[in-house]
Amino acid sequence: MQPIQFFAARAEDGALLPNAYVDVFVHGSQARAVLFSNSAGTVPLENPFQADANGRVFFYSSTDRIDIRISRYGYVAPMLLDISTVDVATAVEQVRGEIDQLLVQMKAEFDQLLLDAGYESVFLAYAAGAVVERPRQLVQRSGELFRVKDQNELPLTLTGAWATDEPKLMPVGDASLRQGLASLDGTSLIREPDGATLKTGMAAIRAAINRLQAGSATSQNNINQRVDMHYGVLRGVGFVGGESGGLVSTVTTAAVSADRFLPVANTASFLVGQLIVYQGANGEYYSGVVQSKDANTLSLDSKIEQPVSVGSVVSNFYSDVAHPNENGFKAIADFALRNLRKKTERVIAWAPSDGYTTQLAVTIGGVNSPEYENPGSNARPALGITAGANLAGVVTLPFDIAGGNYVARVTLTPALSGSIDPAVAASIAIRETVAGVGSPTIAAATVTGVRPTCVEIAFCKRPNSTVQVVITGASSGHQIALSKIEIVRVNSSVRSLDKGVHVWLGDSWFPMITRLQERLPNATFINAGVGGNRSDQLRDRFAADVAPYKPVCVWAVAGTNDIAQSVDPEVYAYNMAIVSSMISEVGADGIFFNVSVGAKAHPTLGDLLTRSRNYADKVAYLSESADRKVGFASRVHIPIALSVPAGATRRVGVLPGTTTLGATINKLYVIGQSGSTTGNIRFGFGGSAGAAISEDLQSVALSTSIRQNIAVTKSTVAERFMLVEVENPSGAAIDIVGFVIVTWTPL
Repeated sequence: MQPIQFFAARAEDGALLPNAYVDVFVHGSQARAVLFSNSAGTVPLENPFQADANGRVFFYSSTDRIDIRISRYGYVAPMLLDISTVDVATAVEQVRGEIDQLLVQMKAEFDQLLLDAGYESVFLAYAAGAVVERPRQLVQRSGELFRVKDQNELPLTLTGAWATDEPKLMPVGDASLRQGLASLDGTSLIREPDGATLKTGMAAIRAAINRLQAGSATSQNNINQRVDMHYGVLRGVGFVGGESGGLVSTVTTAAVSADRFLPVANTASFLVGQLIVYQGANGEYYSGVVQSKDANTLSLDSKIEQPVSVGSVVSNFYSDVAHPNENGFKAIADFALRNLRKKTERVIAWAPSDGYTTQLAVTIGGVNSPEYENPGSNARPALGITAGANLAGVVTLPFDIAGGNYVARVTLTPALSGSIDPAVAASIAIRETVAGVGSPTIAAATVTGVRPTCVEIAFCKRPNSTVQVVITGASSGHQIALSKIEIVRVNSSVRSLDKGVHVWLGDSWFPMITRLQERLPNATFINAGVGGNRSDQLRDRFAADVAPYKPVCVWAVAGTNDIAQSVDPEVYAYNMAIVSSMISEVGADGIFFNVSVGAKAHPTLGDLLTRSRNYADKVAYLSESADRKVGFASRVHIPIALSVPAGATRRVGVLPGTTTLGATINKLYVIGQSGSTTGNIRFGFGGSAGAAISEDLQSVALSTSIRQNIAVTKSTVAERFMLVEVENPSGAAIDIVGFVIVTWTPL
């Protein structure tokens, strides 16, 4: 089953329908389809059910073809008809299986046809002394087939002299028939039971295959996928001092359907702040961080991801300071398979230094302490956000990307320790602006916890619009640490992993293969893991250890030893990029796990946490979208709609990256809402996306005319951000609207 997910919205204007009712029917009927909330089909979902508070609809169905009806408050959207729940790879395999069966049947029918017509499949070669014994026995000479004319002459012994034997034999025309069957139109000579020719049937089959292939035209191979091991299943937490190591487990004493509390038989072996593993009711393994405990309850820092049955296993995660235990490896493998559903390409990579604006009362600072709760490091500090009120926070500058389906991946710690109850959620929203006019939030999520996490939010962006990501707190004093934001384009569905040859290329974390093989029984796994390997060693042995197997998939894991041996993050990134290229060259898909979480206080190496954070932030692993071209001109559209206080200057845009060259403003139109031309548009360059223009400042006055082709000069070759601002020199606030279109060359 493939997941069915979308946002419920009005057909007329695209307005989202939060909490809308969703009815799912067997296609072409009023019978309700069977629904599930998980891919294994073990957790039933009511039908009808409600979309979530953001209008998001998500379910699985064992019914191959379904119709969907959306309704809310008396409004009923047009029916969504004939939706397939079968993934393309499975559908193609089904059709191929049907074709194979049909061909076997056709061959049997054809053989019977020949027998009924008096043909035999084994021919007697014409030669002196050959004996023809049966009336229908065929003699082959020079490609032609013959039969004895007079059955009274049987058995007939051939002399080998054609002049003597020919009068006793008659041609049966098989060569002519075979030539006809071998021609381009040969399939028209064979008819099926319903009277249709084989040619007609094969044309219909090819058409069906073409439709399936057309539907999967975006299912490109050789696009890297990243498993966010560092902030995902490891939750940014490494080995905690005082852990016992090995495998220490207990069991749950009651079933839990939600919340963050696990009732267990004994908590003595667990520590506050420790990463643990619990088994869900679906049989899969999940991770969590202990926030607090009493004698028989482990309180996690965030809600459980899956209901837990009574008697389920709960254990520690790490076997030692550098390796998971058996259950830890299971949790990583299960996390990977849950998240490897769509192929994506990175379009935007945002860091706090790329600029932002604030919303309501908020205090901003840097978070660079080497603590597990910090998603950044001293080299790449996280943005510390302290809300002064509900929904106070930060807003990224506008991102101008093509219309389509995207996922925003936001890496943050939702609540820094002690600032607020860990059950209180931080909010993340995607805001869209079209033609300078802000629209309601188009996607949103809330997240809790006091450890780093990566939150994924799917959204659909309209053409000719910009989007911003908004991160806010729940109340005054709520502290959030924001590390980075990636926006990735949803490219296609991941082809079925449960087949073909998979090579595990990595270090000593190869015990994960055992769980992957359990979950993917039809795939063949080759263990090319070598304990102690660094990224350069993976690169150097690829040709010998991977390429000969001609894999369909390569699982790449490295970094633990690079971190321990102080390999520069740039060198690590280079090595993994080479590995990525090699994977593409052999025609395989690459699945990359980002680095493990280094121990905060390694017994011999000290602080490995900071190094691991630098690796996790530095290396993307994902394929870069063609939209992010290096060295090619790119056009950016920046809508403008803001209020500028008296005597103030406000940022209206920053180009999404740095450049060493000048730019061209293709079109510029900025004016006060009442037609006022008081004020100036300023543009130039700066060393930080969040700072003021510091180099090559230029300024033009507001105007009722559209200005075109303004050269933005740059006096140095230093790498800088291009910035655009509105200046209000007057003594009263002004409301500004308009747009600017810029052509520039990103690095």
